[in-house]
Amino acid sequence: MSSLSWRELRVLISILSTPEEEGIIRVSCKSIQSRSCGFHRKEDYASANRIPDHLPKLSPKQISKTLNDLEAIGMYARFRLGLGNRGGVTYYSVKHSPEGIAEKVCPKVNRRRKSRVAAEQLRDLHLCQDLLN
Repeated sequence: MSSLSWRELRVLISILSTPEEEGIIRVSCKSIQSRSCGFHRKEDYASANRIPDHLPKLSPKQISKTLNDLEAIGMYARFRLGLGNRGGVTYYSVKHSPEGIAEKVCPKVNRRRKSRVAAEQLRDLHLCQDLLN
């Protein structure tokens, strides 16, 4: 196995330093961006006057490529719940497969987003069922 690059290590630590629930981590690209620069909170990152020189800011495109590379070498499993090529919610786990993440996450979708209309809830439920089949 080859060693990780500095960027890969920063992104991996950003994910693994996020609190997990049942072995599953939910973290946004913005959170990864702020954590990879040494900030625990996105608000601190946004208001920072200076970012350390050894932690250059990563663009969303750099983060996306790095996430794909880390998944390809088996550092974690990833499951994205959303429609289309962009957006949605991404879940990561070093303990579960993508199918295992889906089994744990999909039943919670409808309970957590009470403000959504019934049609959207039904769409998400069908999406989860399709992914699991």
